[in-house]
Amino acid sequence: MEPYLRGNVESLLDDVLEKQLILVQNTLQELFSPLVQSMEDMMCGYVVGRTVQFAFDAILALQRRNPTDEEFLDIAKMLRRRALEIKEQVRKVLSR
Repeated sequence: MEPYLRGNVESLLDDVLEKQLILVQNTLQELFSPLVQSMEDMMCGYVVGRTVQFAFDAILALQRRNPTDEEFLDIAKMLRRRALEIKEQVRKVLSR
């Protein structure tokens, strides 16, 4: 993935963890709590899904093409590298 795009995806992930997760917590709990066994896992899934969708949309808009397999692997590696941070932030939000 190109460095400027990686930076944008990292920034989006930071924003999701620092601001958006708090804003969507109640909605996610109201909609999904009776359906899921682990709210923590569901919210981590939200963060991952939001990040992947942003990256896909950014590549589509900026480069007018779908992401390559290599770019998806780059996104997955970034999410894996930050997985503990994501999990800790979700736990922090849920403990409020």
